[in-house]
Amino acid sequence: MSISNEVLLLLCGIGAVQSYFLSIYILTQRNPKNSGIFLGLLFLALALRVSKSVLWAFWDETPLWLLNLGFAAHAAIGPFLLLYVLTELKIINPKRLIHYLHLVPALILVFGGFTLEEFWYRGGYGVLLYQSLTYVILSIGFFFYIQGKRQTISIDFTWIITLSFGVFILNFAYFSNYILGLTSYMLGPLIYSVIIYGLSFYGLKQHRLFMAEQHKKKYKNINLSKEDSDRYLSKVYALMDAKPYLENEFNLNTLSGSTKIPKHILSHLFNERLNQSFPDFINGYRVNEAKIRLTDPGYEHQTIASVAYDCGFNSLSSFNTAFKKFESRTPSEFKLSVTA
Repeated sequence: MSISNEVLLLLCGIGAVQSYFLSIYILTQRNPKNSGIFLGLLFLALALRVSKSVLWAFWDETPLWLLNLGFAAHAAIGPFLLLYVLTELKIINPKRLIHYLHLVPALILVFGGFTLEEFWYRGGYGVLLYQSLTYVILSIGFFFYIQGKRQTISIDFTWIITLSFGVFILNFAYFSNYILGLTSYMLGPLIYSVIIYGLSFYGLKQHRLFMAEQHKKKYKNINLSKEDSDRYLSKVYALMDAKPYLENEFNLNTLSGSTKIPKHILSHLFNERLNQSFPDFINGYRVNEAKIRLTDPGYEHQTIASVAYDCGFNSLSSFNTAFKKFESRTPSEFKLSVTA
């Protein structure tokens, strides 16, 4: 093995090891989020897929069952990402077994004993690449579509987008190699090593991404049907269309009085259905309103501070903090980016 190959093996191998670590960390949390199981299994599938690539490239004696396990993990990556995103968005109930039908192809690949020459080299691998890439694109599309309809961000935007596009890049690298013939086979694992360390740093720093918030326990005695929850949320969204959040005195008491929904029910809805606090819910609307005003020529005479107060924030510092939380940049940086 040449020095260059040894370096390549090291770089690809540490990405797989880090992915195993992150998977184990998430799956062994004492109080995981409902979506945590899908996220942990997603990183496990990614680790197995990258491991398969490394073994295939550097170990000529790689057994067929291990290769099939890697292919099966590849088939599970897209479904796990989709299930994770939909669970985070509160679109599906992870306890419903029907959602696990997405994983049937991966299970078939685990136990099918498919051969390289008679299956994978005769179209099987190509179908797998199209399947996985389609799932990843659907995951990204669903996320943007649902978030657009809600007009506010209920989960960590930076995390979901970085994770989704990271998985997309890995899958597209394999697709580009085999289907398009444009890139090296090991480009995917190399890129993933960079991606996984970035995700690990951000995820472990924001460990709330993996754990259910402890304060949610106080809502355990509230039993709302999905129909009731949807009805209450519809009333909240309808009120938001009138933009009451532009008043900085607007609070949970005001919302409760306007919608005739008890405060504890509202708190339950925000934390359990939308996975965010009431301040984050309101600030999401305020930030969206501020973005409109910062880009509308009709408001170009206003200072950023003036926009902040007109959108319901009671101080410039709170506006800057909220804006950066949702947009990952300051209002000034945002304004410069759209006017440049």
